Amino acid sequence: MVEGSIDCIKRGFRAFLAIWPLLLVRLVETIVILIVMVGGIVLAMIPLGLSVDFSDVASWFADPESVAEWLVHNVWTFAWLFLAVLLLAGVAVLIHSYFEAGVAALYLEHVRSGASFPWSEGWERFSLDAFTEAALARGWSVFLVYNIVWGVAGAVLLIPLGLILGVLLLFRDSPVAIAFTCIGLVIVVIVAIIVSIVATVWTQVAVTLTAGERRGAVESTSRAGDLMRERLGVTVLTLIITYAVIFGVSTVTSTFNMGFGALGEVPGAAMVAIALQLGLTLVNSVISTIIGLWVAAVWAAFVASSGRRPTGAMQSVAEGGSIGPGNALVG
Repeated sequence: MVEGSIDCIKRGFRAFLAIWPLLLVRLVETIVILIVMVGGIVLAMIPLGLSVDFSDVASWFADPESVAEWLVHNVWTFAWLFLAVLLLAGVAVLIHSYFEAGVAALYLEHVRSGASFPWSEGWERFSLDAFTEAALARGWSVFLVYNIVWGVAGAVLLIPLGLILGVLLLFRDSPVAIAFTCIGLVIVVIVAIIVSIVATVWTQVAVTLTAGERRGAVESTSRAGDLMRERLGVTVLTLIITYAVIFGVSTVTSTFNMGFGALGEVPGAAMVAIALQLGLTLVNSVISTIIGLWVAAVWAAFVASSGRRPTGAMQSVAEGGSIGPGNALVG
């Protein structure tokens, strides 16, 4: 179990180093999503600004009751704003799905190929065409995987929440019901954390399967759950190691951020502290991207080591243009 987890960690790290140009792909993804989100918010705010009367906003502080009246009067406008934000979030996930499909496919094929070369050759051996082909071919399926897994996770959380709400409505005046609700909410928060962690791993494994093996979204999700159960020890240990790294890096950056914040209290050092904090924010973003890609490569190694390579799955890739080591990674 330990050897299996360490092997996944090592192979994932080697894959990350070998295909380091994916860092630039992630940068492009961030820029694209940022442009779409900003543009969408601006377009969504135009009807809000044209239809809502903001002239009496100053009176809110004098008459708080007018706030509720103002919100009720403009309820449909804010309903539109909520739907617009929801739609933008869906579009952002869709864009991310296409990028993630290309990333997962290249990592899985690299790990399975056993290719080995120094990171300095990564740029020459990286094929943008291979990435684009995999992204366009499997992006929609990856999007469906996200919806399936997180839909199941949401449904799991709705069960205890519904139970708590039912008890509260039936016995609203009972001290026991209030105590049950408080304890239940604490338990729900703990369960939510566990469910979100499991769903994140489940999603990554399923995304790797659907992108790298060209499985359907439902089949990939089911197979990912089977792999996690069959190799539960390796799954849990790999999860602990990756989250320990994430937590350790987060702790270090937070400590530096607190130190820079304290520096800002020193007379004459405020501007220096702000510059250092901005620089740390940029560095933290880069580190987060690196860790995210490394984690994706680790779970690709987990999938690659979980059984034989499926027949016909990667053959279909070659029919439309290989993403294998001979074309995508090893020039």
